[in-house]
Amino acid sequence: MNETLDLEFIYRATAKYYGREGQKSIDPVVFMKLILVGYLENLSSDRKIISTSRMRMDIMFFLSYDLDEKRLFFTG
Repeated sequence: MNETLDLEFIYRATAKYYGREGQKSIDPVVFMKLILVGYLENLSSDRKIISTSRMRMDIMFFLSYDLDEKRLFFTG
């Protein structure tokens, strides 16, 4: 799916909404992929999407994250 789905246009479309100060925001392409995961997996909340994504290697691969990736799965 990563080879077929080109979401690079999202960086240009969202550039004006991402600031350079404060806490770093989630990557807009990763965000859109998470929304797609939620839709395809019929997950009704952000927490369910994150929880499911933490445990599924196929979703981690789709997000281009390593197994020990910390930038999406904050524990606070």
